[in-house]
Amino acid sequence: MLHRRFLRGDLPPAEWEYRRRQPMHFGGPVNLRPYMDPEWQRKGGATEVALAIDYYECTLPFMPTPFRSRRDEGVPRDHLGAPPFAMLMSSERFFYRGQLCRQQLKRIMSNPLAMDIASARQPTYMHRKRIMATHWLAEKKGDPLPDLPTPAQAKDSVPADCVFANGLASVGQMSLILPANYPLPQGHPLSVRTPRPANPHFGNLSEGPASEPPSLLPPLTTSDADALLRITDETTFLHSRPTEFFLGNGTERGQLGLWITFDRNTYTTADVKEFVEECRLAILHYLGAAVASKGKL
Repeated sequence: MLHRRFLRGDLPPAEWEYRRRQPMHFGGPVNLRPYMDPEWQRKGGATEVALAIDYYECTLPFMPTPFRSRRDEGVPRDHLGAPPFAMLMSSERFFYRGQLCRQQLKRIMSNPLAMDIASARQPTYMHRKRIMATHWLAEKKGDPLPDLPTPAQAKDSVPADCVFANGLASVGQMSLILPANYPLPQGHPLSVRTPRPANPHFGNLSEGPASEPPSLLPPLTTSDADALLRITDETTFLHSRPTEFFLGNGTERGQLGLWITFDRNTYTTADVKEFVEECRLAILHYLGAAVASKGKL
């Protein structure tokens, strides 16, 4: 998108020169439930909704570009007016950058103090949300924005001048938590026919251990021939926070899906559609070609 705007003259050379030198920062949620007490998980805690997340930050090098500050007519452009993906980044470089993100996330989650760090950052998150909520209410009433003092334990580790490219999250293989065919067979963890502890609170951690550890095998599924009800499509509705630009993805029934949540007061719908189309074309270029499929993320 930036290449296209620069090549058609919408982006001043000074701003282009600044943007092309900056590293790209990304952030998103991390599921902490697998790191919590195993006994609590076996007694039902792992099925709790909207519980125990932290946030990650990762950084990639500057934006790839085939040129510097020149806008020569000789710069190759695709039908949309930007340099083709093959000129911006090779497949090898694409997978290498994916590995860079993966290594950063591994370092974060393999830190022996990962849970302590997540707990220590909670006051910061709560202070951010309090500022957003009070400012939003003040704007609705036409009042001046309140100045909320930052508690010592809520000091933000992210510099004030840090601008994230966007938020990212993958929910992984959705079919494991949202089966397509129903009724679910007995033994499936989501089936109403699967026996569960009678205690609605799943007992106390001081009680004896759960009778059976969780299975690592994929859950049983209902075949197409035996299905009485089949989900053919589903949609996620996520409320956007102020200034948010959040890209999510998940795999379901063998297909990769993308969805985006954004603050309409900050971003235009046209720009968002252009961004999503760029993501779609990039996925087809790097993951759809036979040569790219040999890479590993």
